[in-house]
Amino acid sequence: MLGKILMTLPLKSPERNDSTLYRTWKTLPLVVTLIGITLPASAQTSSNLCALMPDADVSAVVGTPVKLSAKPIETNPVGGGGTLHSQECLYEAPGGIGTGTTSVRIGIDEADSPMVAAKWFKAMSELPAGAGKAEPLSGLGDEAIAYPQAGAVYLRKKNMLVNILVGRRDLDLQKELDLSKQLAQKAVARIK
Repeated sequence: MLGKILMTLPLKSPERNDSTLYRTWKTLPLVVTLIGITLPASAQTSSNLCALMPDADVSAVVGTPVKLSAKPIETNPVGGGGTLHSQECLYEAPGGIGTGTTSVRIGIDEADSPMVAAKWFKAMSELPAGAGKAEPLSGLGDEAIAYPQAGAVYLRKKNMLVNILVGRRDLDLQKELDLSKQLAQKAVARIK
């Protein structure tokens, strides 16, 4: 999901290498299958994962009104016969793409168990990243990493994985990363 999020961000920066990132994330299903995840009993899946981050919360953090556009939930098999439920949530200015100063893409994945989520997080964080070097973050869920060159945060709490990417027209990567961290704190607080 992080690969999709980084690839679809309409804002570009010389520091971002989207083609390398896309190739990296395309190999993820193979990596996850190869690690052979085994699953306990299935968890209950939400019907709208984007409900984790309401428009009002995102607007409050980025300082501008945004409107949620949610893609349908996808159910994807992972190694060992389990599933990962994923939804991409795009927050744009109410006038549409490109009319606001800030856009936010949040990918939310719900795994069958915390163990599956932990293995998925590990597999994702060990892949070479076209978004630059990952840096560990403390205090956000069970584990989290930041990609400063992309202004993105990827975290895991229990059986939930959240990828957050803020894009600003001014391409201020530090501000994008700061906003992504603030949104990550809100997401972590909502995951029970």
